[in-house]
Amino acid sequence: MVLAAAAAAALVTAAGAPAWELMGQSGPVKIVYIEPAALKDLKRVAPVVAEIMARFGRERPVQIDFFDDRRTAPKALPYTREQRLRQKAKFNFNPRTGRERFVRIEPAADPNAPDVVRLREVEESLPPPPPP
Repeated sequence: MVLAAAAAAALVTAAGAPAWELMGQSGPVKIVYIEPAALKDLKRVAPVVAEIMARFGRERPVQIDFFDDRRTAPKALPYTREQRLRQKAKFNFNPRTGRERFVRIEPAADPNAPDVVRLREVEESLPPPPPP
């Protein structure tokens, strides 16, 4: 679970691009911090996904887990319960089918167990990233 120097310093602050950082990775899972305002705008998330996919390739499955709090973002798997509750979104890519899927993750109360918090996934479509 050693990050390459370039990956550890992947903070992007170009005009119009969200500030984000690759916090860690475990196999196909890439753990990314992204500014909260940027995470709310899919046009700002798409270039982050495109850059990570370009960096790691499309030959293998990829999952990008997004967190909007740099201080509490995990560095590796497995996530603690508290870290899992702080995950805000994820992107999955399956190279066999070419399927890409982006979902927002929201805590939701379990109607059958009020003390239990479940995570609800809401699928959204990422726009194509702007040309370089």
